[in-house]
Amino acid sequence: MEDTDIQHIKSVLKEWNKFPAHAEADFNCLFNEVSTALQEGLTGGDLVFVIQNEFMNHFGEEGPAEDVAHIAGVISDWWLSKQSS
Repeated sequence: MEDTDIQHIKSVLKEWNKFPAHAEADFNCLFNEVSTALQEGLTGGDLVFVIQNEFMNHFGEEGPAEDVAHIAGVISDWWLSKQSS
């Protein structure tokens, strides 16, 4: 994964502002899981599961379903468009 890809994913997740990470380490966990999932070929619904899993691991409950589905779609669409170009 290129540095520009890393920066883009981090930027999108930070701007999303729905993951209430109280520490940078929590945010980095979310970023690492999302970027690993993308590199493994997971997108769409699978990415929703990855993000929801991070909510459960860090906060003990699922994140807002519509918001999680939206950000997973944004990231998936961007990633898939990069792969096909």
